[in-house]
Amino acid sequence: MGKDWNSSFELGNKEIDEQHKSLVDEVERLSDRIEKGDIDKTQILQSLNFLVNYAVEHFRSEELISKQYNYPNRNYHNSVHDEFKKKVGEVAEQYTNLNDEKKSLELAKDICHFLSQWLQNHIKGDDFLLFQFIKSVQNKKS
Repeated sequence: MGKDWNSSFELGNKEIDEQHKSLVDEVERLSDRIEKGDIDKTQILQSLNFLVNYAVEHFRSEELISKQYNYPNRNYHNSVHDEFKKKVGEVAEQYTNLNDEKKSLELAKDICHFLSQWLQNHIKGDDFLLFQFIKSVQNKKS
């Protein structure tokens, strides 16, 4: 497990928990490589693209689950995902267009910090609420 991942992130859904762990671990890996200077701009962009694509797939999983359980805050939850995708797309484009190596490195660090904080806050906030709702529905059925 990565140094950022711990049991406080677990929501009780194996598939979603594994996806969350993969996202957190990938952000951590990218951040470590940037800190060590062990990565170039092309590799950073490839990692960012992987993260965005993986996040989009993960969001689909969450959105299907929220629909399946008729989660009352589904529209809000989905809009948070949409805002994330928009923000990451904007900063990835900004990063792509930077030609200054020092500024590129600083922006890459900022992007990793944003991704790490966003994931932690989203998992422990919005996702926690979603899965608490699901558990309450499941408990009513038992």
